[in-house]
Amino acid sequence: MAPFTPPLTPPSSESLLPDKESVPADLNIPDNYVDYTLKNTKSLPPVKWSNFWRELNYVNVVLLTVTPILAIYGTFTTSMRWETALFSVVYYYVTGLGTYL
Repeated sequence: MAPFTPPLTPPSSESLLPDKESVPADLNIPDNYVDYTLKNTKSLPPVKWSNFWRELNYVNVVLLTVTPILAIYGTFTTSMRWETALFSVVYYYVTGLGTYL
């Protein structure tokens, strides 16, 4: 395959002007988006003991506390058999694939 070579004639001035349909949506976003966002984002009030309970996301709190409690309860109430051990290893692998993919 031949190497890529640029055209020998310069593009016409009409081709330099973009159409209204071909203007990218992120044209006005600066190159350093992180600095731009940090400078232009209004800061949140600090979390104190007085407003701590209003800042919690209760759905996440319930999900992240009930799930381990159920797992601990299951470890003490489920009898260990080879089927249970095999299922736990397979299930561990499958959940790992779910977070990877």
